[in-house]
Amino acid sequence: MNKISKFMYKKRNKSIVYTIIAVLIAIPLLFPLYWVVISSLKGDTEIFSKIPTFFPQKIVVETYVSQLTNPDTLRAIKNSFIIAIGSTILAMLLSVPCAYGLARYRFKGKKIMIMTFLVTQMLPSSLILTPLYLIFSKVHILNTYFAPIFSTATISIPFVILVLRPIFASLPKELEEAARIDGCNRLKAFIHVILPISKNGTVTGLAFCFIYGWNDLMYSITFNYK
Repeated sequence: MNKISKFMYKKRNKSIVYTIIAVLIAIPLLFPLYWVVISSLKGDTEIFSKIPTFFPQKIVVETYVSQLTNPDTLRAIKNSFIIAIGSTILAMLLSVPCAYGLARYRFKGKKIMIMTFLVTQMLPSSLILTPLYLIFSKVHILNTYFAPIFSTATISIPFVILVLRPIFASLPKELEEAARIDGCNRLKAFIHVILPISKNGTVTGLAFCFIYGWNDLMYSITFNYK
C-alpha cells in the first residue's frame, strides 16, 4: 500500500469515526424536538398518561387541521413569512458587501466598526425598542410590514457581518486577480468568484436572518399594535 492509499485509508477511517461521534451527540440534542413532534400527534389522554410512549398509539391530526384552517393562524403565518423574507433580503443585501469591504479594504475606524458590531450582539433587543418606535412613528411606518422588517434586520446585519468577514478574509486575493485578468471587474469577480466559494457562510447567514425574522414576536407586537 503506497503512501497515498494509506493517507486515504486513514482519512476515511477518521471520517467514519467523526460521523459516529456526531450522530451520538446529535441524538440527545434532537430528542426534545422529536418528543415535541410525536406529542403533537398524540391525544390528550396519551400525553398525560403516567407511562410515556415514544410513538403515538393513535395518530391524531385534528389539532393540525384546526390550526391550518383557522383564519387567524393563516394570517399569522402570512405575516411571519413576509417579515422573515423582507428582513432576510434587506439584511443580506447590506451585510454581505459590508463584510467583504471589512475583509478586503483598510481604512480608518475599521477596528472600531468591527467592535461596534460585536458589542451590538451583547445588547438585549429590548434596548432599541423605544428609539426605533420613536423613529418609526416620525416616518409613519408603524402598523406596517416595514417596521418589523427594518427592526429585525438591524439585529441580523451585525451577526452576518461577523460571520462572513473572516470567511472573505481567508480567501486568497489571487482568485479575484485571476478573474480580473479574465475580464471581470471587481463587482463581477465578487459575484461570480467570491460568493460561490463562500456559499457555506452565506447560507448560514441567510438561515439565521430568516429564522430570526420568523421567530420575532417582540418587534411585531410593539410596532403593529392594531
